[in-house]
Amino acid sequence: MIAINSEILDEAEIIGGVAQLIRVQMWEPNKSGAKLIITAADYHHETFEEWEFVDEDEARGAFADLQSKAIC
Repeated sequence: MIAINSEILDEAEIIGGVAQLIRVQMWEPNKSGAKLIITAADYHHETFEEWEFVDEDEARGAFADLQSKAIC
């Protein structure tokens, strides 16, 4: 599938950088759908970790857990 659009749903500052919860719209002939990604990047915007989810509740739960450990 090809990513055709993305939307940042939430963002949290973490030690060493920033984490974002992103919804990515996917497309393939005769199919469409979405996946959610939690990505963590350093202050130079270089990704150092990424997790993919199909289930939105699972992704939001994982991001909430990450936020609870985030620095302010």
